Amino acid sequence: MTFLKSNWILITVLFSILFLTTCTLTYAYYVNQESRGIVLVSGSFEVSVLAYFDEDEITVESPYYEVENQVIVVNAFDETSQNYIGKLKISIEIIPRITARMRIQLQDEWLLTRTFLDENGLPTVPVVESVYHTPKGEGYYPFSLLKTDSSFLPIYASDSYAYIDEVLNKNTLYRYDVIIGGDPYPVRSNYYYTETCMVRLGLIIDVIQANRFQELWGLEETFYN
Repeated sequence: MTFLKSNWILITVLFSILFLTTCTLTYAYYVNQESRGIVLVSGSFEVSVLAYFDEDEITVESPYYEVENQVIVVNAFDETSQNYIGKLKISIEIIPRITARMRIQLQDEWLLTRTFLDENGLPTVPVVESVYHTPKGEGYYPFSLLKTDSSFLPIYASDSYAYIDEVLNKNTLYRYDVIIGGDPYPVRSNYYYTETCMVRLGLIIDVIQANRFQELWGLEETFYN
């Protein structure tokens, strides 16, 4: 696998198994292995995204995966649903073939749908609006109701990335348990309308040669200190 001159390896993981041909900065292809979740492979790394609702693995065949938009759909209001936010677990495994650094970014879009009833008690066209969150502090991903595993202790930066605070040695397996459930969004249901809330969740994983984080990510030399 040929490197770019910058040796910049950028992976954008949106839970897809499509062969990537349009992004010149990406050298990865996606394969689905039953025992390993969604796997990305190149000549310099192998990354597995392991996502579950309880013990049910999320794959591209899952009814909770949007193929067109390449996101997982999470129910954030009904605890009886199979894809309920409290059942969600996401882990990342990586085996770098070079000494590397990694950062990740969760992209969670919270959509509140309000359906009114007309004078005949029939539902009207739903009104959909985006919901934004203030930081909830330790134990939560920034600006989200998604909860992070207690072992996941990255450096959160203003660019919305979570920087893994260690150098990844080549040919070594690393596992990061990232998300373990989340809080539901409070919805209302009354005589006039009914609300639901869903989350469309994607993930970006960015892996680079370890000694190039200043140049490629624009970080200060002392960032990891």
